[in-house]
Amino acid sequence: LTVTNTGAGHQLPTYVTPRVVVSGELLDAEGRVVAGSRRESVIGRAVTLDLERELFDTRLPPGGSVVFRYAHERTPAPAETLRLRVVVEPDHFYTGFFETLLQSGGGSGLRGIREALEASRRSSFTVFEHSVSLH
Repeated sequence: LTVTNTGAGHQLPTYVTPRVVVSGELLDAEGRVVAGSRRESVIGRAVTLDLERELFDTRLPPGGSVVFRYAHERTPAPAETLRLRVVVEPDHFYTGFFETLLQSGGGSGLRGIREALEASRRSSFTVFEHSVSLH
């Protein structure tokens, strides 16, 4: 699966808040994920919560591409389908920030932080999904 930055005149994603997850996983005949089959690659920029240190930067420059190759040592017997997805997590950085705040107590804004955390978790959306039969 190839993901290409074709429309933005800047790095994609732009900053640390969003990230894009390209993934593949095997499904059984009932459409359930085969345990241990998920593989993923992240397109984004990760920094520490205090913004002091960059952890990685896999963003795509204008016109840049990344190729995701799904590989599994041996296809498990119940695997019927390979599902490929591209999911955008607009609030990924904030989700981690809110989780850290709650772990440290949250102070007087505990309810608001919990609400913000849940909203950030719900903001993800799928921009591409394709299934391939293995038979």
